Amino acid sequence: MNCRITHRLLLAVVAMTVMTLYVQACPYHDRLRELARQQRERMAELRRRQSLHDARQSAIHQVRQNLGGSRSSHSHNHASHGHRPAPRPAPVAGGTRHITQVRRPVSSSRTHRYYPQSQVNGHTDQIVNSYYVQPEQHVPCPGSNIYYCPIGTYCKHQRGSSTPYRCMYQRTVYSCNPGFKQVSLSSTQFMCQDINECENATLNTCEQECINTRGSYRCLCEPGFEAGLTGSCEDVDECSSNICDYQCENSIGNYTCSCPTGYKKSGDRCFDIDECAGENNCLETERCLNMFGGFECQVSEECEEGYHRTSGDAFGPCVIINYDRYNYTVPVSIAKNRYGLRSTYPAGSTVGRMNFGVRIHTFEIIEGNEFFRVYTNPRRYVLHIKTKVPLEGAGNEYVLRLDVVHYSSGIPMKSRVQFEFVLSEYNF
Repeated sequence: MNCRITHRLLLAVVAMTVMTLYVQACPYHDRLRELARQQRERMAELRRRQSLHDARQSAIHQVRQNLGGSRSSHSHNHASHGHRPAPRPAPVAGGTRHITQVRRPVSSSRTHRYYPQSQVNGHTDQIVNSYYVQPEQHVPCPGSNIYYCPIGTYCKHQRGSSTPYRCMYQRTVYSCNPGFKQVSLSSTQFMCQDINECENATLNTCEQECINTRGSYRCLCEPGFEAGLTGSCEDVDECSSNICDYQCENSIGNYTCSCPTGYKKSGDRCFDIDECAGENNCLETERCLNMFGGFECQVSEECEEGYHRTSGDAFGPCVIINYDRYNYTVPVSIAKNRYGLRSTYPAGSTVGRMNFGVRIHTFEIIEGNEFFRVYTNPRRYVLHIKTKVPLEGAGNEYVLRLDVVHYSSGIPMKSRVQFEFVLSEYNF
């Protein structure tokens, strides 16, 4: 029976030893024990300094009493000689003299010293007594300049205890914001680390591309798609924004532009093909005239009666034959020019310029004044043609005919010029 009891006691001692070792190995309890040890050392130092302070005060009091006795006898001597004794300060309650303590900080911002002062017969004797130094790692307990607790703890008042305050850790539970996770640094400390939601498909709702940000993530889509509110990628209908010149065909994530006959595609735009620059179907006696989206084969026209072509060009101007019969009322030359335009020209658009090579004296619009406005440049060598009204309608032709007068050797010369403008089917 005694063996069993002894064996059980041995097991209990071993268990308590293991528990004690476990508790002692805990960093939290190690910190508490360290704080308690520092508090005990601080209290012992304070008690030592307080005892020294009391001893000094007792010595000062004894010196004051001795000085008071000598001054009293000296006053009686003065009275015997007819001198009036000097007034003495009024005593305070209890028969002790008035002592004032003045708090003065020293040069360091982390330490405060206290300098008590004593007054005897109007004289001030300063006695330096540095009885406490406050480190910046501690804060005083409320209403006390003796008890301090380390920063990060708080003072808890204990009733009926020899130590009125106890340093306690805050019991606030800290957590990380959404999008962060706790990473332990020790048994009592942790840091918040960003979570990369893009590495885990269950943490993001992106359909195509995921970009991690601090505390969150952002969804991106490939060209031709736009991101929805939930991270989905929806097809963009590029054709709804008139991105193509002619026809647009939308597809998933893309689109295709096409051009009509007579145009070539470059990117999203359509550009006219100059059929006259290469092979065409015009005859050798015809002239190829490039138009927007096509071309024309022009046939040479006969000159009016009394005019002929002298340059050998079948499409050149017709010049008057008999200069002797020229009476300055009929044109010296007649020229016709044909141009292709786009389907729409707003009012005020420049549709043509013509360089005569000689200074223009005057000009007169014979036909087309309701559609065109004509003016010359300051040097009067170039004729500018602008629209008065919008030119519209595929295939429509607008004619401008005018007489231009210039001087040659002091003789006025009149030339008749005719412009024919043909509108295309397309506005590009």
